[in-house]
Amino acid sequence: MSASSVVLTADAFYACVMHALSTEVDEVMGLLVGEINEATKVVSISVILPLRRMDKRKDRVEPQPEQLYAAAEKADSLSTATGKRLRVVGWYHSHPHITWMPSHVDVRTQGIMQLMDECFIGLIFSCFHGKTSKGTSEEDRSQLPGSEHIQMNCFQSNVSAGNQYSARYIPAFVETTRIPSRAISEQLVTIPEILLKEEKLSLDNALPEPGDIFSKIRNLAVYTQALCSVLDVFAIPMLQCLANSADSYDNRISCLKAEKVALKKRLEELSAAEEGAGSDGCTV
Repeated sequence: MSASSVVLTADAFYACVMHALSTEVDEVMGLLVGEINEATKVVSISVILPLRRMDKRKDRVEPQPEQLYAAAEKADSLSTATGKRLRVVGWYHSHPHITWMPSHVDVRTQGIMQLMDECFIGLIFSCFHGKTSKGTSEEDRSQLPGSEHIQMNCFQSNVSAGNQYSARYIPAFVETTRIPSRAISEQLVTIPEILLKEEKLSLDNALPEPGDIFSKIRNLAVYTQALCSVLDVFAIPMLQCLANSADSYDNRISCLKAEKVALKKRLEELSAAEEGAGSDGCTV
């Protein structure tokens, strides 16, 4: 029996969105860790594991066997730390500038993944809808409707006769979480590192002919621009977000300490009043 529905924690959802928005040029991908209710077939997702793309071709975002193995080991370690029965329950990837509907490659990849687990699910985050061609000015793009619109789609694959794959869409919900997940925070900081490794791999694969100094300079300039883009689009906003969160937690701690002092004072006053009433022969 396939998955009936999917529930993501708010932390996991926002982490996927941040990863999807980290680049509008290439698709990004990762694996999803959580639990599966064997009775209801509800898939609960609490942790994401961003992955580095090993195949840089267009519309090719397929987790490799070694990445799946490493993710399974990570899920086991998280299970030990949390006491929950966590496992790899799905994968996600982005669709920059294109529809949320899975491509034929996505559906085939999903079908292969389901051979490991019939409840294995796929998530697609479609983003950057409001941006058009490079010839459109920044001012024009900012006025386009839906420029901030993000769509999420959850799907599985059905296999018909002749090994023909088709998509089946699964209802997905986002669950509010009050306490930030440490596991999510640890994975978020790996995203800039993954993006930088991908850019370094592209630079290494674009080796010019010996003595071609101009091509080398151009490649290094493109690489430097890519590094600056990663810092500007992801790393710096993430650090600012963490700093804002730290300030918020400091304020919360201060409020709790003040509340503790007030409660302690109130408790002392009640204790003193009770003792005074007892000495007067009154029953409390």
